Amino acid sequence: MDNGFDLQGAGHVQFAYRDLVSVQLPRPVVSKSNRLPFMLPQLVLYLATVVGAAALYLLMPKPGRDLRVLGGLLGAATLGALWLVLVPLTLLKTSGGGASLNTGFGGAEAPFYYAFSAIAIGAGVRVITHTRPVYAALWFVMVIIASAGLMLTLSAEFMALAMIIIYGGAILVTYMFVIMLATPPQAED
Repeated sequence: MDNGFDLQGAGHVQFAYRDLVSVQLPRPVVSKSNRLPFMLPQLVLYLATVVGAAALYLLMPKPGRDLRVLGGLLGAATLGALWLVLVPLTLLKTSGGGASLNTGFGGAEAPFYYAFSAIAIGAGVRVITHTRPVYAALWFVMVIIASAGLMLTLSAEFMALAMIIIYGGAILVTYMFVIMLATPPQAED
């Protein structure tokens, strides 16, 4: 099948899906310094997702034994291990012999990106693990603000503003209205 691609080129693998789609992907380059298997990033992300879900389950408030400390430690260990495994995969060799992190940012945006990401993850965990709905709504506001900050670091100002207006304005007001209606009235003395 001639589709205009050089299918015999060295260093390429062809994948065909029922002769409708033909894609050429470069073969992974494995050097002596990088002997990680090709599927390691996917496996690490899968394992981190499963262990992170277990950590979130332990963080949920339950009657009886309080396992939230164990869940917090497991979640922090999962994020730390994920960072330690995936950072070497994103390092780029520089001409001076060193390595730089391939984040796609200039030097100034990266710290803000990581700070807003950490705030969004922490606040998101508190949204689903807090026992009081009003405080969960306030943590949701923090998630929206951190997500808007992430959009600003990616130069998506309109998206950040739209996110604050739509989620922070409309959805959160509706959420608070439902909380107020669902709260049983307190007995007067």
